[in-house]
Amino acid sequence: MKKLSYKNILAIIFIAATVIIGIISGSFDTLFKLAGKTPVREAEEEFLDNMADKNALIELSGAFQRLVCLKDYYASDNIYITDRKVIESAYDYSDLEYELNETLALDSFLKENGINFMYVNQPTKYVDDDEFISEFGVETYTNRNADRFVESLRNEGIPVLDLRDELTDQGILAEDMFYRTDHHQTVLTGRWEAKEIATALNDNFGYGIDTTVYDIENFDVEEYKRVWLGEQGKKVSLAYVGLDDFYCLTPAYETSYTIPGDYDDFFEDDFNYFVVRSVMTPETNVYDNYSWHYAYARCDVTNNLVENGNVLLICDSNAQTTEPFLSLGIHKTASVIMRDTYEDFDLCSYILENGYDTVIIAYAQTWFGAHDDPDNANARMFEFIK
Repeated sequence: MKKLSYKNILAIIFIAATVIIGIISGSFDTLFKLAGKTPVREAEEEFLDNMADKNALIELSGAFQRLVCLKDYYASDNIYITDRKVIESAYDYSDLEYELNETLALDSFLKENGINFMYVNQPTKYVDDDEFISEFGVETYTNRNADRFVESLRNEGIPVLDLRDELTDQGILAEDMFYRTDHHQTVLTGRWEAKEIATALNDNFGYGIDTTVYDIENFDVEEYKRVWLGEQGKKVSLAYVGLDDFYCLTPAYETSYTIPGDYDDFFEDDFNYFVVRSVMTPETNVYDNYSWHYAYARCDVTNNLVENGNVLLICDSNAQTTEPFLSLGIHKTASVIMRDTYEDFDLCSYILENGYDTVIIAYAQTWFGAHDDPDNANARMFEFIK
């Protein structure tokens, strides 16, 4: 009852502030003009988009939530806030039948064509579902889904790099590998993951990658303290969760790439091509800022200083940082995100046409079950076989 009362109080304050600001600013005029002419949902969204001082309202709401320690006010958006002001999420149980069938079918195709295959399981911000359940009193299955999936692949003899194991072995806290206010892995994690993948390629397939190219001491590090607010953080407010730090890493050694341009042209550049500095704008409004996660580009490249390896990553948006760093030790690196491909895209033909010697699926374990909802934008992430 105490938590419910806080929510009621917050709702009253928020509604009152909205009405006052709406009247003063004339924002209600927009809503009245739309009345009867526009579907209710669209009218509401346009009203909120045009509300004067909308960000101030978000800040007011967030400040109150932090004051009374509300952790689950945005549970309807699958946002929960820990005591350390880290945003986490819950995930439903999935039987994994579709994901397993598609992954095993891809493995069979690759075996038939003499192509290496490895699965990389990327963790969420907690590696034990009981931790989340204990803190929020809400059921989640993300790690138990991943446990069953990984076990099934290993039982079929498929090499699996479960990054949860590496975190545990190295004494790393899972939540520290992510931005607090966003669901993406940090740049530092992208470098770390790239080294783990390179080590697994050496161990499983006899690659001779020099893994010292991934060591942190071989990078120039630019530190930006408290500069950006993640996608989830924008919903719950700067006042509640604060800003995330950002680290820009570039190799302190020589790099050289051949990069595809427009109209099948190619050009030469170094690692700095991957760094999109126009995204790194700390002076702008954090609510209007583009996601700093995309300060690194995902791009198919040829590393002119490495002789071996032609690797395809079947990936998600975490590859924005993983792929650039992985490319430092491999001759050719490419990637594809299945949800972004055309309906007629044939992955198997694409693999053969480009002569990849290794295919890696590197997925956040949060994708399990996306196919259970056909309206989910991520339903095609495991659609490997036509």
